[in-house]
Order: sequence, then structure tokens, then C-alpha cells
Amino acid sequence: MPQIRISVNYDMLEGKVYDPLSCRSIGQKIKLDNNEIHICENKDILTEKQLLAIKGTMENAIRFLRNTIKVQSRLDPIKIVHDNIQQVYSDTDLIIVCTYQYVGCLADETSIANDYYSRTILARICFNPLYVPDEAVDESDDKNSFFTQFYMNLFILLDFMWMISINIIHKEAQFHIRILFVI
Repeated sequence: MPQIRISVNYDMLEGKVYDPLSCRSIGQKIKLDNNEIHICENKDILTEKQLLAIKGTMENAIRFLRNTIKVQSRLDPIKIVHDNIQQVYSDTDLIIVCTYQYVGCLADETSIANDYYSRTILARICFNPLYVPDEAVDESDDKNSFFTQFYMNLFILLDFMWMISINIIHKEAQFHIRILFVI
């Protein structure tokens, strides 16, 4: 089986596409679902260094996943529509849309769409600027848990949590072997 093919869309993260819950300036007012208003502070805004750190960490995580996960490749392109703009992704098995918000944990993930293999094909990862480091990290990072938490979110997106928990609790030695056959 071929390696998983992952595409990342940074349009919301970079501010090219509007995200109503992302702070872009100090004093900006964000209306929440419960009608509360949040006034953005400096700590709520993603810096250029943090943006580059997210992109670098994402590249490291995707490289790690490509070397770990084998899948039945999708033959059809994946089409997404946002604000009446359609984007078509060919030669990919998973699209990850990145954004950021001032609330929540280090990163939060949402599976948006599944395909005929019952696997995630479109997902969103939302980063909290408060927890994003200024430099990209990888699996050898021992300074903070950013990569580990981020990587765990990717596993959740790929519906791997049941396999991870089973292997860690019951068959820890087989973890890396079993993960190759999950999708």
C-alpha cells in the first residue's frame, strides 16, 4: 500500500480566509455562540514566528505520518467549498485546514468529512496562540509537549485513538506494527 498523502490548507491561519473566531488585532471584538463578547488581547494573536512554527511542525508531523501510515489511495479529488469558493485537491487522501482561536487547549481537532473507506478526508485543526512555540518542533523535541499534543490530535483526526489506547494498554510492544494497518 502507498503512503498517506496529506494536503494542508493554511488560508484561515494566514488570514486569507475569514475566521470569525480568530483574533487579528488588539481590541477586536469576537461574538461567541452564547452571545458573550471577547475583546482580543496581544496573547490571542498569532505571531509570524508562531505561524512559521506551526507550518514547520506540521511538515515534521506529516513527514512522520507518511513514513508510518499506508492507505488505499483515493482516486477521486476532494472538493471543499468555503464562502462560495470551491477548491479541488487531487492526489491527496486527507486535507487539513488550519486555523487559530484564543480559547481552548493547545490544539483542537474536528473531523469534517469521511469517505467511502470510512476515514477522515477533511479535518480542521485549531491552535491556541497561547501554547504555540516560536520554533518548529518534531518528535525529538523534549522542551515542551507541543509536538506530542499536536501529533496526538492528528491521530484523533485519523480515527486512530481506539488503536492507540488498545496497544498502549494491552500490547505496547506491537504499537508501531499495528498502526500500519489501521486505515
